[in-house]
Amino acid sequence: MYVKVEINNYYALKDMCWCNDENFDKIERYGLEDEFFDYIESIFSDDTYADTTINDAIRFDENIEAFIGEHYSFDDVESLEELLNIAKDLYYDAEDTIKEIIENGQDEKLWNILQEQFTDESLQEVFEFIESDLDMGEEE
Repeated sequence: MYVKVEINNYYALKDMCWCNDENFDKIERYGLEDEFFDYIESIFSDDTYADTTINDAIRFDENIEAFIGEHYSFDDVESLEELLNIAKDLYYDAEDTIKEIIENGQDEKLWNILQEQFTDESLQEVFEFIESDLDMGEEE
């Protein structure tokens, strides 16, 4: 028997998939359900696919952490400590740099720099900036 099912929202997609629930948990934690559904729909909207194909793409091909980094806005982050936790959650190398800056007492300076430079930017942009050769200079 062949059954064709239309998936028309994030929760229907989640119910259809049996892949790693952690991926969906992260998407929901960052409130990106609609964005993720639109993204997956753009990949698979041109034809009819087996549920295993979609499930395997979400499980193995899609880097959920990178997706969140690209789609979650820095404007939604309220503190450097929250940014540190997000870096840890999404496996960004910026985690170590942020920890070091906090330990050196330059957390307020970094937070001010980020707020000035990254309005309406993605976390990925922020983390790339932090992961680059960030020169905090001497403590004031």
